Amino acid sequence: MTEKAQIAWWREADARAWKSLFAAGAGWMLDAMDVTLYLIALSSIAAEFDLTKTQSGLVASCTLIASSVGGILTGFLADRFGRVRMLMISILCYSVFTALTATAQSLSMLIFWRVLVGLSIRHVGPTAAQALAREFGSLEAIEQAAAEAARATAAAGLAIT
Repeated sequence: MTEKAQIAWWREADARAWKSLFAAGAGWMLDAMDVTLYLIALSSIAAEFDLTKTQSGLVASCTLIASSVGGILTGFLADRFGRVRMLMISILCYSVFTALTATAQSLSMLIFWRVLVGLSIRHVGPTAAQALAREFGSLEAIEQAAAEAARATAAAGLAIT
């Protein structure tokens, strides 16, 4: 691919496409930050709940398994009720369940809230990819936009954490 073709998508993108790219990057950053910040906080959480390494791994695994199920479930629901509506519901549920994680007083409550967090967060990535596909059109432009968004949000996520 020529250098001219590599930067053409920057010039061809309109304001709506840039907003979609920003929203997709923010969504991916939210998803990545949840996993990263949880892993950073896991040692403090383990100390607070007197968890073994196995129990700590169980909580993290339950969250990730639930996020896989949540991605499939919200995909079906998005086809039925609309992507935008499901994305808004997903972000609202993620925010509420993340806040309620702080109310956990036992391992089972912690797993319960983290599973609900996992079920609600995974809808962001596929919806963001679909928005980019709609706005940028060509496969090459989508790949370039997604790569740039991933680089930018990874850098922003590292700066924040």
